[in-house]
Amino acid sequence: MPVPDFPDDMDDEPINISQETIQKVLESLQTPPSLTRRSTEEAAITEEPPTTPIVRPASSNTAEDSDDTGTSFERTVVGVQRELAKEVRVGMQNMADSLEGVRSCMMSTEEQAAATQARTSVLQELAKTLKEICTAVIQLTQHLQLQSSQRVHECNIEPLRAELAAYHHDVAAILKNQQALLAAVLPLITPQGAAPGMSASTSSNTEVCVAPSQPTTTRTNQATHTSEEEDMEQITFSRKTTRKH
Repeated sequence: MPVPDFPDDMDDEPINISQETIQKVLESLQTPPSLTRRSTEEAAITEEPPTTPIVRPASSNTAEDSDDTGTSFERTVVGVQRELAKEVRVGMQNMADSLEGVRSCMMSTEEQAAATQARTSVLQELAKTLKEICTAVIQLTQHLQLQSSQRVHECNIEPLRAELAAYHHDVAAILKNQQALLAAVLPLITPQGAAPGMSASTSSNTEVCVAPSQPTTTRTNQATHTSEEEDMEQITFSRKTTRKH
């Protein structure tokens, strides 16, 4: 009888697992997560994977070939059992962690709701305070702008300086015209035989100096005027001319 060929990859072959191992796995699934984790770890440490009996068919080959084939099959079965136990242990650990996370979330839901409400209240108060501060800043800015514009308007003296300079220029021109007019009119109103104390002189800059020593009378257009009256008339004429300008 020929010896059957047992390949190393046993995915297509059925895996023989003892009933005792299956029962322990089912019991671990029904226990709480805290106990399941410990029992799974203890089972992984203390238990040895069950071994299935190795069936060696009769062969006409040598004994050495038969031993090699049996050893390969045994290693494959043991490896598959270990992988299965590892997958079960990882799955139970993940399940326990998930249950613990769900329990923690359920316990902290009320605390999180209270903390969220407190944070919301604080944020509302902060927003109200910031709104009041912004309103106060806007009002202060408007007030400062108004005061600044008023101060600039009050302190703007450049137009006043220009107006004052023009006024001084006009006054100087008026005085110059008055001096020229006085120099031209004074000889006409002075008689030929004027008193020794009355003297008139005209210089190159049209300045006239009149220094009466005593009042004198002159007749022009049948009117009598003293030197003091003439001075008063000149002052009145100067004021009228200044107002017109």
